[in-house]
Amino acid sequence: MKIHDLSSGLRIPLSNAEHDVLLKVQQHDGALPHSSLDEREGQLALELVQKGVLTRLRIKGKICYTVNSAANVRRI
Repeated sequence: MKIHDLSSGLRIPLSNAEHDVLLKVQQHDGALPHSSLDEREGQLALELVQKGVLTRLRIKGKICYTVNSAANVRRI
């Protein structure tokens, strides 16, 4: 289990597998295409989108993931 700190100060718990997917997105220059992820990583990426860690975008007709900026995270 890992804790991911967003720049806004929010701390979000991540599983080791989710953390690996986050690192893969961070290491990719720009947006990481969904097609470069296997089925399990794709599911984990969607879970990270739901947690507010990643952003899902459509770029030139392809689904891509980027690390979410703190400005897009809402505090409830």
